Amino acid sequence: MKTLDYIARACLFPSKAVSQTDKSTNTLTPPLLKGNLLVATEHRFIRTPDGLIWSEGSGHYATWRRLLPEPTGVAPFETVTIAARVAEATSLPSTAKPVEGLGLRVAPLTSYVGPLGYIGAMRNMRKEFQALVSSGRYDTYLARQPGIISGQLVKVLRQAGLPWMCEVVGDPHEMFTSASTHPLRSVFRHKLTKLQNVIAQEALGVMYVSQSLADAYPAGKLSIVASDVELAKESFRPPPLTRVPGPFRLTLIGTLEQPYKGIDTAITVLAKLREEGRDVTLSIIGGGRLQSSFMAQAESLRISSHITWMGWVPAGEAVRKAISTSDLYIQPSITEGMPRALLEACAWGLPALATPVGGIPEILSPDQLVPVGDVKGWVAAIGQLQDNPTLLASIAERSYSAVKKWHVDAMNAARHRLFEKALQERGG
Repeated sequence: MKTLDYIARACLFPSKAVSQTDKSTNTLTPPLLKGNLLVATEHRFIRTPDGLIWSEGSGHYATWRRLLPEPTGVAPFETVTIAARVAEATSLPSTAKPVEGLGLRVAPLTSYVGPLGYIGAMRNMRKEFQALVSSGRYDTYLARQPGIISGQLVKVLRQAGLPWMCEVVGDPHEMFTSASTHPLRSVFRHKLTKLQNVIAQEALGVMYVSQSLADAYPAGKLSIVASDVELAKESFRPPPLTRVPGPFRLTLIGTLEQPYKGIDTAITVLAKLREEGRDVTLSIIGGGRLQSSFMAQAESLRISSHITWMGWVPAGEAVRKAISTSDLYIQPSITEGMPRALLEACAWGLPALATPVGGIPEILSPDQLVPVGDVKGWVAAIGQLQDNPTLLASIAERSYSAVKKWHVDAMNAARHRLFEKALQERGG
C-alpha cells in the first residue's frame, strides 16, 4: 500500500479537495489540484535572439490553457513545463505566437528534423530528460502520443521508478499505413504503434482525444475521453441564415508539412468541379514544406487562380474571421486523431464534409462522410450541397449542435474526473 501511495503521490500530487456540485447551476466544479507538470510533446518551437519562444499553428500559450490556472483559480496544475524541440531563428514568421506565459515555460530539447536527425539527437535528448526528472521540480509527467520524444521521457521515468500520465492524440499505425511515403514507414509503424500501446498500458491514467483511439490503444488502468480541443463561448456562432453572394467557397485548414491532410485530394476535387462548370473556389489555411508541390499540382491542373493560399493564420478570432464567409468546410484527411479545425469550423456554424477516419465519425453524421481519396465521391457530395441550400443548412445545424459537447467546461470537467478517480484509486 505504501508503494501504491507513493506512485499516486508522485504522479497526482495528493489533494484533499474534491469535486463539488454548484447548487445554482447543478454543474460539476473541478477539484483544485496543486502541482507542477512536465509535458513531453512532438511540437517544434523557435527561439528568437531575444530569448522568446514562439510557435506557428498550434502549440502556443492558449493550446495549454486547459492545464493552467484559470481566472477562478481552479486548475489541475500550478505550473506547466513543455519539453519540446526548440530551433534558433533570426527572423519570426508573421503568424507565430508566443508560447511561454503565466504558469507556462518551455524546457528546450535538442532540435532535429527527420529520423536521421533523431538518431543524432537521441543521446542528448536522453540526458536532457534525465536532468529534468532529477531536478525534483515536477510532481506529474504527461507523455503526449504518438511520438518518440515522449517515449524518451517514459524510458527515463521507468529508470527512476516514477509513473506518468498519457494523452493519446493520434494513431501511428494509421499514419504510417496510409499517410506516409517514407521508405522506412513499416519500421516506424511497428515501433511507434508498439510504443504507444506500452505507454498507454503502463500509464497511471490516459486521456484520449477520441473514442476510436481509446479502442485502438486501451489503457491498462484509468482512462477518459476528453479532447485537447477546447471550444469556449466565443468559439460558437449559429449557422448563418443566408450565404454571401459569389462562388461556392470551400475551406480547408491543415498543415502542409505532411501529406496526411489530403490537400492533394482537395485540389483534384476542385479541378473536377471546375470541369463540370461549377463556380467553386478553395481556400487553404496552413503552411509547410509541401506547399510548393501542392501549388505545382494546382498549376498543372490550371486552377491556381481559384485557390487562395492563406498560410498560417493565428488560432482563435483570426481563423474565425478567415472562415466566416465560407460555404462548406472540407476535411479530406488520410488520418486524424480528433481534428481541431473541423470542430472549430462546425462550432462557427459551417456545414462540413470529411473522411471517416480517427474521431471524425464521432462528430459528423454518416451522410457527411466521404471515403479517403474518393475523388468522385467528393465531387458528388459537394455538388449535391451546392445545388441544395436546404440540405446544406441542415447539416450545418446538425454539426453545430453536435460539437457543443466539446465546450471547454465539459472537457475540463472530464479531465478533472480522471485526476480525481486516480486519487481515489490510491485510497485517499
